[in-house]
Amino acid sequence: MPRPANLSLCIVDGCENKLHCKGYCIKHYARVRMHGTPTPDYPTTADRFWAKVEKTETCWLWTGAKNTMGYGGISVKGTMIPAHRYSYELLREAIPEGLHIDHLCRNPSCVNPDHLEPVTCKENVLRGIGACANNARKTHCINGHPLSGDNMRLKTSGKGRVCKQCSNDAALAFKRNQRSQGSLLTQSNTAQ
Repeated sequence: MPRPANLSLCIVDGCENKLHCKGYCIKHYARVRMHGTPTPDYPTTADRFWAKVEKTETCWLWTGAKNTMGYGGISVKGTMIPAHRYSYELLREAIPEGLHIDHLCRNPSCVNPDHLEPVTCKENVLRGIGACANNARKTHCINGHPLSGDNMRLKTSGKGRVCKQCSNDAALAFKRNQRSQGSLLTQSNTAQ
């Protein structure tokens, strides 16, 4: 109902914006032109979420926007949220601070909460198929020596493991090579 008390304000109840056109402020006038009503019923975030989910026999596939890695995203109050995180919080519980959501099915576009589990960043990486995960799963070096106990040391950079046996073998081979090159140099110098 219009408020006849002050004709310089928008006629929408609760709106204190200045009158623009046909009894509405700029915001409500634009909504009337766009939607036919100054207060349209916008879909909730949950409604928008479910409109972009395709349930299959196993996974619930996200059909909305995805990033280059295949993870879905949904806008919540102007902020893009990963769709799998939104799904977990909508259907399960809040994700504890500092934890990541791991896809147990290994499908990044899946939003089925039965396929999602909160884990630490380290656990999430080690469960993956990237270089870090593959190297962490190695128990022996390429020459068959164990990568554990007294036969292992960390690289000086702190990123990775080194087989001590292979490292020692390489150092001895290098020294032998240097000695043989040194003796060849001394032989060629004496021949001149």
